[in-house]
Amino acid sequence: MQHKKEAYEISLSEQPACQSSRLNIHRLHTEKEEAERLNLSVRTLQSWRYKGGGPPYLRLGSVVRYDPVRVDAWLDQQVRTSTSDQGPDAA
Repeated sequence: MQHKKEAYEISLSEQPACQSSRLNIHRLHTEKEEAERLNLSVRTLQSWRYKGGGPPYLRLGSVVRYDPVRVDAWLDQQVRTSTSDQGPDAA
């Protein structure tokens, strides 16, 4: 069996009856891969995981992985128009 590195979809007919929406399966990135993709150091991602405030990640046992789709959505929320703009979550 060959594993593809690209994303693929499971059709509704292949899903259990309890799931009603499409399930997209993406290749998860290691912290090194995600750091390179974001042009950050691995230590920065590790610090953000410890302190909070960084991109969402998955912990699978002792392994950390990043879903690039979720990280891209997090990046979209980081856009600011000025230094005083605290983002949509500011009260």
